[in-house]
Parts: sequence; structure tokens; C-alpha cells
Amino acid sequence: FDPTADPDGPGTLTTVDQVLDSYLEWAADNLKRVADIVGLFDLHVRPSLGDVEVAKLTTLQIERWKSALANKPAVLRGGHTRVATTPDQIQSRKASANVVWARFQAALNRAWSNGQVACSDEAWRRVKKFKGTHRKGHPNRQTFLKPDEAKRFLASIKHRDFFHLAKAALLTGGRYSELATLTVKDVDLGSGLLTITQSKTKPREVYLGDQAVGLFKDLIADLADDDLVLTNHGNRW
Repeated sequence: FDPTADPDGPGTLTTVDQVLDSYLEWAADNLKRVADIVGLFDLHVRPSLGDVEVAKLTTLQIERWKSALANKPAVLRGGHTRVATTPDQIQSRKASANVVWARFQAALNRAWSNGQVACSDEAWRRVKKFKGTHRKGHPNRQTFLKPDEAKRFLASIKHRDFFHLAKAALLTGGRYSELATLTVKDVDLGSGLLTITQSKTKPREVYLGDQAVGLFKDLIADLADDDLVLTNHGNRW
């Protein structure tokens, strides 16, 4: 690998490490909280797959890596670890693995879309996220509506645009002010990530589950990159 070569030139990236490096170089100017992404790659991707040639990546290899990641003990505050034993803990570990895979896939997709890797994207395009996952909050504290409560709430809404806003809030945890300013370019359906840039705290990225991907896919159809995703009869909320 020639460090002086054009990083966006065709077929210049051969290993997973090089793909991650190129993605991080782009992310430094385009995404927030890049340090979190660096830590994610260093901890979960590079040790197992960093030296692997992208052209030799297989679907089964990535699936095994993803499963191993989901089975790793969770790292708790103070450096302690906990093996997932309860259904909630197991689902939470799978949700965390989905987040890591979404970011790794985004790096692979960007390299492939730019022609930086001389291979097909078929190997990783066939890898699916774990289904039916959720992130567990603090024990003994309800942080989300129960499924039946959410269904009753949405069923009571007659205003179509408010229905979309409310459903997006339930599926992403986004605040009203954050969702009202989302634009199409903030939505990455391929990797299942939503970038929230207008926030009262810190800009962040939100992992999109299958239902959220389906919702946003419908909402952004036929819209331009700078168009608002959620509007009130075409106007800003």
C-alpha cells in the first residue's frame, strides 16, 4: 500500500484495515464523534479481520465474526464484564453487534462505491442483521413504551404526517426538534444508520432496526438530499 497514492483512486485498498483507514479519513470531515468509530473499529473489527484481503472476505466469514461479536461478554462500567444469560441480555448483545456491523458495512460500502476495492460487494451485501433485537436500558426502569402501548398510541393518530413523526420517534428515540430537522442525506439505508446533527446535546448516530429502515425508505422516496424527511403538509414542523 502506497501512502502517497490517491486514496480515492480505483482499486487502491486491498485489506480491511486499509478500508477502515480510508473511511475514518473521510469521516473526520463528514461525521461527528469519530473517536467513537475509531474505538469501535480498533476493539471489534481490526483484531479479527484487519489483515484480511477485502477480495477474500466471504459471507460465512463475516457471519461467524458477527456471531462471535454477539457472544462476547458485555463490558460494564469499571471495566467489569458480564456474560449474557437472560433473553434481554442476549438480545442486547445482538443489538450491539448490529451496530458494529452497520458501521463496518458502511466502510465497505463506501470503498466499493468509490471503486477503491477491486472486487464485488456480494460477500458483505448478503450478510443480514440480527432480527428482533433491542438495547436494554437500566434494570427495573421502563425506558420505552411496551409494544401494545405503542400500537395503541399510533392507532389513535389521525394526522398522517404526525403519525410518521410519532412512529419515527418511537423507532429511533429521537427528540421532536431532532426529527423535525432531519434531511435525506442524514439517512443511510444501506448501513442502517441515522445521523442526528441538530441536537440539544451532542450530534450522534442512531442504529435503525428493520422497521425504522422500512419507514425511512418510504419517507425519503423521490426526495432530494437536502429535503426534510418529516414535514407537516410539506412545511417544517
